[in-house]
Amino acid sequence: MLRDTRGVSSEFEIDRHMHILISALAMVTCSDNRMFEIEGTLVSATLGTFGKKEILYGFVGIERLDGKHVRLKVDSYTQYDTLDVGSKVIVQAEELGNTKIIVARKITLVTDFSSVKQDHAKVTT
Repeated sequence: MLRDTRGVSSEFEIDRHMHILISALAMVTCSDNRMFEIEGTLVSATLGTFGKKEILYGFVGIERLDGKHVRLKVDSYTQYDTLDVGSKVIVQAEELGNTKIIVARKITLVTDFSSVKQDHAKVTT
C-alpha cells in the first residue's frame, strides 16, 4: 500500500494521521446505527486517560431498572454529566458498527426516575 507522505515528518506522524482517518471513518459508520436509551445506576467504572489532552477512555457498568447489567464503552465522543459510581443516569447509546459493543454517547444525571418518561427504549440482552 502506498502512502502520500508529503508534509509528514516521520513514520509516527504517518501512523497518527492514519489513526485519525480510521477514527473519523468509524464515527461515520457508527452514526448510521439506531440510538437507544438505558436508564439505571452506574455500578462500576474502569476509566483511564490517554494522551496530552487526557482524553477519557474505558468502560462503565449500568444496572438497569429491571436489575440487568450492561457494559458501555466511554470514549472521546462521549458527553457526560457524571461518571460517579452510584449516580442515577439515562444513557443515550448505540452499538459500535457491526459489533456487540455498546458505546455511550451521552450520559445524563437524573435525580429521580419517577420524573422520567417510562417509554424509553430498553436494551435486550
